[in-house]
Amino acid sequence: MPIVRIHQIVVLQEYLLLVFHTNSTGWQFRVTNSTGKVFGMQLAYETPDAAERVGRNWIDYRCNFRSQK
Repeated sequence: MPIVRIHQIVVLQEYLLLVFHTNSTGWQFRVTNSTGKVFGMQLAYETPDAAERVGRNWIDYRCNFRSQK
């Protein structure tokens, strides 16, 4: 069973960004929206800062895309 360590939780607009580490895959992020839907990919990052940066970029992209509709 993988060990999961939560590193950071950030609230950005209506999204929650979770940065975490598992012993089997390394640093990752997941994003949840206000309805509880979870977004993310099975990509690993070398540092928690890298995972956070990609997660924040994902949220920025998602918010900009929604505002253009």
